[in-house]
Amino acid sequence: MFSGHPGAFSMLMALLITGTCLTFSVLCAYAYTSWNPVSRPCMNRVSLRLLALALIFNLGFGVSFLFGTLFSKPTTPCAFITFFTDFSQMFSAGMFFCMALNLHLILVHKVNGQKMEKFYYLGTVIFAAACSVTPLAAGVYGWSSHAQTCWFNTRTEAEAFRWAIGTESFWLPFMSTGEAFMGLSIIAFFISHEMATRRRRHFDSNTSNLEDRYLPESPFVKYRYTIIRIGLYPLVSCLINFGAAILGIYELTHPISWRRTIAAFTVYSSRPTIYSLLAFTDPSFIHAAKKIWQHMRPSTIFSTSRPSVPTLTQISDEFTSNATWSAAQTPTHPEAEHENQEKVQDRSNDIAMQL
Repeated sequence: MFSGHPGAFSMLMALLITGTCLTFSVLCAYAYTSWNPVSRPCMNRVSLRLLALALIFNLGFGVSFLFGTLFSKPTTPCAFITFFTDFSQMFSAGMFFCMALNLHLILVHKVNGQKMEKFYYLGTVIFAAACSVTPLAAGVYGWSSHAQTCWFNTRTEAEAFRWAIGTESFWLPFMSTGEAFMGLSIIAFFISHEMATRRRRHFDSNTSNLEDRYLPESPFVKYRYTIIRIGLYPLVSCLINFGAAILGIYELTHPISWRRTIAAFTVYSSRPTIYSLLAFTDPSFIHAAKKIWQHMRPSTIFSTSRPSVPTLTQISDEFTSNATWSAAQTPTHPEAEHENQEKVQDRSNDIAMQL
């Protein structure tokens, strides 16, 4: 397939190896911060466990795709490599979708993320198995004479097209669209809190209580960088999954072209690198790394308080306190006020484990 283009083949190999090594390094860093007692509370999050599983299968995708690319003729392991590549790809995509769904359910609908965690795993396993075990049992995995690589070994291109649509080319863009919808709904949720905060400030602008007049900074402004990060995962998923699906379908419906093949392989090869970079810059992981650094150097004279990107737990705590602010301004019975304070405190403590 790349016999006449050694430079392109070397570039793809370098991209795949870089992404695989980077993903492995990020997983090692996640494992250490989760094991360390100092940083363990920062890593005890549902979303981070989903992200770690997505990275593990993304690593498997990178390794299997690397070996599949090295094959230049029909071989016996081709079917199993294609199966593992598709299973790991669909499982990691399902985990990224569950991350967006979990964030949406917790922040918008106040659903308990820990109770939903087992359903995320179960649903993703069933989904990935349905998309990969079915073609393996049907015997369509193998060497593709049309694409000249390990893919669908079918008698006609139309049959390969149907298998591609039913097992990956439809579901990957579908999940990316779902991630984008969840991200937009969360941003809309933030904007609604921003508008409510402004209305509250306008309503209390003439109050005589200085503590009520000068309210905290708007959550939408305060957490704008985290909001941008929330949109990065859906954006990356849309670019990678839509690009891979479109190029894959185009390859099956048009004559083979080495330029399109290189473009498709570049999209697949960049998947481990991009997702590992996003995971490496996750705010909760950065917060955990800072905890370890501060514990190792507690008495440094250069330690200064620098503004950091807030975590999603802090965002939810902010919105929880803002949502109960108006109720706190109205006089209530001491028993009811104490009960409300306990509910707010319990909500703040539980949300850290659910996100």
